[in-house]
Amino acid sequence: FVPLTILAVQRLGHDGGNVLLGALFFYLFIKKADLKVRRLMIVLAVFSSLFETANVASGAYTYFGTLGSPLWIGLGWAILGWWFVQLQPAAGKIASNHAFGAIAVLIAEASFFNQTLGLSTAIAILGLYALGLAVRQPFALYAFTALFAMIAEWSGTYAGIWGYFDLTHKPV
Repeated sequence: FVPLTILAVQRLGHDGGNVLLGALFFYLFIKKADLKVRRLMIVLAVFSSLFETANVASGAYTYFGTLGSPLWIGLGWAILGWWFVQLQPAAGKIASNHAFGAIAVLIAEASFFNQTLGLSTAIAILGLYALGLAVRQPFALYAFTALFAMIAEWSGTYAGIWGYFDLTHKPV
């Protein structure tokens, strides 16, 4: 849904993303989620909205065309939580060291091609490794989430829907 959401927001504004992900959220919530997953979806929607808004308020990044965080962002995090739960059985079949190796290579390659390879890349990879040691879920779920996040972040910035704080930007 990332490309479809990006397209909806580009063509119709944030309301397009709100309608698209709102419809998907309610379908999954009502038809596909049990009570435990519904609670997870609500928690993710609320907390992600709070953190996204805090990041916008701090100037870490901005969503173009709005002062805060659009509703579709929180809905997207909730949908990702549902997807996370659905993928858990299949992810359990993937060896942790294979999943970790694959996502470590992808993160390093992405950083290299974005010309951001450095200490933050190592911290990101080590952070994922530490997370894998601290949780019960299969590491492949976190590798999938990291890949999903990379695709979403690149798509959104490339499409001009959001942007990040840039210390190198000089006012004209």
